[in-house]
Amino acid sequence: MNELENIISTDFADVKGVYDFLSKYIYPAIDPDCVIYGNQNNITLPENTNDYCIFYVENGMQTSTTIEEYDPEKELLTLHGKKEIIVRVDCYAKSENGQINDIALQRAQNLQTIFRSSVGVRQFKELGLVPLFADDPNDTTLNSNDSDNYLYRWTVKLHCYLNHSITVSEEGFKEVPKIKLNSILPHDQQPTDQGDTLHVSNIDIKIKDSE
Repeated sequence: MNELENIISTDFADVKGVYDFLSKYIYPAIDPDCVIYGNQNNITLPENTNDYCIFYVENGMQTSTTIEEYDPEKELLTLHGKKEIIVRVDCYAKSENGQINDIALQRAQNLQTIFRSSVGVRQFKELGLVPLFADDPNDTTLNSNDSDNYLYRWTVKLHCYLNHSITVSEEGFKEVPKIKLNSILPHDQQPTDQGDTLHVSNIDIKIKDSE
């Protein structure tokens, strides 16, 4: 199974759109097979190259009060909320001593610029995502696992906005018990014994169980 098939099979529906954006607009360009959706099992890094990027959804937070919409006929409750999704992109690049190793930085900076441009907006519109902004790239260079060499990495975080909805079943009621009103009297005309009286504001409603 290749990386693209792994992406399509994940639960986060918008991963495929993020993959398409990175594959198309990351520059200096890399092989599309080297754009990897991270935090998955049985995923291997590209062989014989350090030119790749790894992305994953780092955070998702609700930014609005939940709005409820109830369908009494189907007894379904739909909940609407606005969310901000943060996608972390780690840009890697090969490096050699004695050189200015800024290829990974260039990739992160270019993604930051393109993401909030008209190009980025068009790319994500069909997914129902709105690009908000991208954080400034950070140097997250690390030691390579198989040597004492540094592996150059720059990280940029992409902030997206989306409308999120979920529908759940919610039983309602279709009949209301019948209530017989004996009298509605001003408060100052009420009898002394009010054991069966419901007081509402300045009017007392005398209630008698239906026969």
